[in-house]
Amino acid sequence: MAGESYVISTSEKVSSYYPETFLVNRGNVWELGQARNDLFFTETDEEKHFPNWIKERKIITYMPTHRNFGQLDKEIHQVLDLKRLDEFCRQYGCTFLIKRHMFSKGKLPRGLEHVVDISQEKLEPQLLLKYTDILVTDYSSCYTDYLLLNRPVLFYCYDLDEYLTKSNEMYHDYEEVTPGPKVETFDALLKSLAAAAEGRDAYEAERNRVLHIFYARENQGPVAEKQVRHIYKQILRMDPSFLEREGVQKDRLESSASDVSEGRYVG
Repeated sequence: MAGESYVISTSEKVSSYYPETFLVNRGNVWELGQARNDLFFTETDEEKHFPNWIKERKIITYMPTHRNFGQLDKEIHQVLDLKRLDEFCRQYGCTFLIKRHMFSKGKLPRGLEHVVDISQEKLEPQLLLKYTDILVTDYSSCYTDYLLLNRPVLFYCYDLDEYLTKSNEMYHDYEEVTPGPKVETFDALLKSLAAAAEGRDAYEAERNRVLHIFYARENQGPVAEKQVRHIYKQILRMDPSFLEREGVQKDRLESSASDVSEGRYVG
């Protein structure tokens, strides 16, 4: 098995397009879950250093993807009415975090109290998701991980037609795998945000349906340990029970699994 490539997948559906995506044999795609999400289910040392102001507030996070590596990206003020958004957050007692893609453009104006651009901050994305109460995205695959937390997701798809024709390829039908309001205008975005902030959630069943597309039931919890055991057994040809005999700590198991291959689900 030396010299071969292996890819970790999360479900049978995801595995179906990984061979073409990563140029590996179907037998080398292992459905063992996504170890980066283990921190959703337990507290880590890194979490202790995560900003308390994010942990303690009601957080709405905007995590969009890029448009053709930034060539089609709009300035942030063309996408969001930042002053109205700031007033919305004041009324609802929340903070709106903007975590833009590295290719995105624009700066926030001064004077905003409840809208914070954290794009340049070195924050672990999965911890950010963990402490996000409402996620706003577009075509990014970040929401597929967030589904494990069963919290509201909004899809701000103001340029859907252009994205489909001029930007990135999608692996799935967008309408079929986006379990939340799909809004194309800022006014509609604020309306949907208000509903979510008030606890009016009509998409829980849809989130559960889509979760099972991207994550097999057995991969909807901590998976790092089983990944490490699988690698020891199938690649290293070693009995993974030695991990207990040698006293290998659980955090070291999780660290060993953190470098598994990752893929893009939607965009």
